Amino acid sequence: SNLKLSIKACLINCFAGFLIILDFAVYLALSSTKSIAYGVFPDWMLMISLVVLIFLSSLFLVMTMYMYPMIVTFKLTLKQLYKNAMLFAFLKWLPNLGILILDAVLVAIPLFFINGNWSLYVSLLLYATIGIAFIGFINMSYTYPTIKRCLIDNYKADKSQSEGDTDTNEE
Repeated sequence: SNLKLSIKACLINCFAGFLIILDFAVYLALSSTKSIAYGVFPDWMLMISLVVLIFLSSLFLVMTMYMYPMIVTFKLTLKQLYKNAMLFAFLKWLPNLGILILDAVLVAIPLFFINGNWSLYVSLLLYATIGIAFIGFINMSYTYPTIKRCLIDNYKADKSQSEGDTDTNEE
């Protein structure tokens, strides 16, 4: 029942992810000393752009942690979904960043402990089989209590019924 919304969110997230990767590539090209464009922008401007890029990338990644649980739990429009995801991202900014860093560490751990030519292949195999599910489990265990506390258990947030309506049938 939520297929259309999840496809729209997935396409928007893929496009935003592509733009983030492109922005990092442009930043690396502009800040490389071997680049033709080196020196065009002052170092302070490159540093500010890097901080903004890292902030927006982390905000986007934290928002995606909240989006898919809300898609399957509530009937939302695309605008409501992104608005709620951004509010949840800012609601607990530091713990959200902690979970994001934990996810990054869990992805990088096999790369540090497996040496040799096969380290990338073994890491990809471990991540594809165990890593995705484990990281999803951690993210859901972290995000669902916040969603439950703020939206599910909060009767004031439920706009599906007006305040004057009652469910009781008097016969």
